[in-house]
Amino acid sequence: MNSLIRQELSYRRHNFFNEWFGIYAGRELGNPERWFTDQPKDLEDHVRKCAENNLPCLMSVQPYNARDQPFGLEKIFFDFDSKGDLAKAWKEAKAFAQALTKYYNVHPFLAFSGSKGYHVYVFLESTVTFPTWRLDFVKHIYETLQRKLLNIVKQEVETLELSKEKQDDVQTLIYFLKKDSVEVRIYDKGFLHGKAYIFDNLVIIGSSNFTPSGLTYNTELNSVALEAEANYTRQKWFEKFWNESTNFKQKLITILENSRYGNKEYTPYEVYIKALYELQKEDIKPKDTHISTLLPESKVELTEFQQDAVDRIFSRLCMQR
Repeated sequence: MNSLIRQELSYRRHNFFNEWFGIYAGRELGNPERWFTDQPKDLEDHVRKCAENNLPCLMSVQPYNARDQPFGLEKIFFDFDSKGDLAKAWKEAKAFAQALTKYYNVHPFLAFSGSKGYHVYVFLESTVTFPTWRLDFVKHIYETLQRKLLNIVKQEVETLELSKEKQDDVQTLIYFLKKDSVEVRIYDKGFLHGKAYIFDNLVIIGSSNFTPSGLTYNTELNSVALEAEANYTRQKWFEKFWNESTNFKQKLITILENSRYGNKEYTPYEVYIKALYELQKEDIKPKDTHISTLLPESKVELTEFQQDAVDRIFSRLCMQR
């Protein structure tokens, strides 16, 4: 039995590396010295050797056809660096990925970078190829796509409609969540993508999210099984993940109550500061988002708000040159 399990794991690992390497030409690998290969097996060997020697393990995001010669766009890549706080990096990466799924029905791939943070990959519907002499133009297109996607997601979140109808919906949800019969848990031990709708005498398993688009006009595939399969899914699948999850009910209620749709009361001073910020936010934003890289290294470790203050002061000085 152990031999069969090892064979299955080896087979799955091999398939994963083949799929991640891709079918288009080759890749640049590195640790950190870069080199080119068009053999998927080299990636698996590369990862194993880097792990054995505790070395960084790199692979080009896009496909290459020779050293220093990318020839296609396969996916858009976002790097959420931890800056010493992995939990914060994970929270930001996960929130970004969830927003992509919620607003654009995009299902990105999240991966731990191996040290400093998390990567989010958004795969294009098909690989876009280009001649080498257009590389600078393609880099510009790629960077523009990155920037636009980040800004659009941020804008979508910040400009959600603030209406009595939506506030009433949130208040109804809070009322429902506060019932003793309602439980909410969150699975945070990995990316759980499976969907199952389990009833007493049947179960629906498939690709549909429990959203208007997932249940109406998206092209989805679901299967319906009766009582025996429902019991098996509940006992062998749902209960397993449920027991490994943590209670999220009160945190969710708090998030909703503290949101713009909740009933949290703010002091006059807090309202004044918020209004002042909205009026002045464009003026107090650093003009250079990379200001910190221009400053000498600090002799002491600054907190986030202290570093923010330094950046703003430095930006003002630069404007007065």
